[in-house]
Amino acid sequence: MKNKKYIFSLFVIASLAISVLTTSASDDFQENLEASEKLGIIKATVQKKRSIDNYAGAWIDENNVPHVAFTGKPDHDVMQMTRNEGVVVEYQNNTYKDIVSLQNNFAEAQAEYGVVSTYIDESKNSLIVKYTDELKLSLIKNIISELNTERVAVAYEYTRESLQNDALQGGDNIYNKATDSNCSIGFRAKKGTTYGYVTAGHCFPVGANTTGGKVVSRVWSPSSNMDAEFINPNVGSLVPNTDRQGSRYQVNDFAVSQGSYVKAASWIANKTGYITSTSASASFKNDGTYTNLFCCSGGSVGGMSGGVNISGPYAIGITKGGGADNRYVVKASKITSSLGLTLY
Repeated sequence: MKNKKYIFSLFVIASLAISVLTTSASDDFQENLEASEKLGIIKATVQKKRSIDNYAGAWIDENNVPHVAFTGKPDHDVMQMTRNEGVVVEYQNNTYKDIVSLQNNFAEAQAEYGVVSTYIDESKNSLIVKYTDELKLSLIKNIISELNTERVAVAYEYTRESLQNDALQGGDNIYNKATDSNCSIGFRAKKGTTYGYVTAGHCFPVGANTTGGKVVSRVWSPSSNMDAEFINPNVGSLVPNTDRQGSRYQVNDFAVSQGSYVKAASWIANKTGYITSTSASASFKNDGTYTNLFCCSGGSVGGMSGGVNISGPYAIGITKGGGADNRYVVKASKITSSLGLTLY
């Protein structure tokens, strides 16, 4: 009888522990979502008031607390909005525009020198450069030094990252030698019993062998209003959806709205901004006009096509293209429907 009571007690304790963990995870999820919404409002306010030249960035810390930073006197409208909203106001040395400018100027040269990605760490007010070749580091630093007219803080991180089929992440680089083109990985999915991931349809033709696998199916045409393809990396399954900074996400484009904060993950550059339209139309050179796209601020550069776009804990779609100011995103739900994919 003692043993039965002991086992029952352990069962109760274990059940309570699981309940606490589940509740904690649910609370963290909700807090992150609320913080992401506040961050989106901050960035929307900054974007609408283009005169805020001293804006230095906004981010969410490990405790799900939103922060906003300036290089000088905080903007009145942003301060009014953050009051009573639990947003921490900080001061930094460089403006966000300065960091983005340096990132964009270096983007064209980075692949040649063994740099796998750059991203902006808004909490540290700096540009992070991830490189793979120690012998080229001094050359990389010299190039950035010449471009860095505003003396932006730059940190260098050595990485052994390579495109492993069993560890693909959103934003990873995929390359096809025949077309000499680079794109970025979106989110994972499966077609029947075939596992894989999506990227932009204009990246590679059907049957193409890329560094990330073979293109199985593609829909790319303005008449279909779709630009996506499905790639099979020749593995039985893939790791859970994560981006290049280790953030996990679920695929869901219905959980966002205008003003939501968005991060575009890519090996060449990570871009942040907010949704300016949930039903945008855009024309692309040598392609055509597409409708019902997300339009996001923050812009895009070559090589970002197909990369996952994340808002809070959700992947909302993949980058189609854009320019210095805007980025257009094909919605995740439209992609899965058009290509006959399911999520897992």
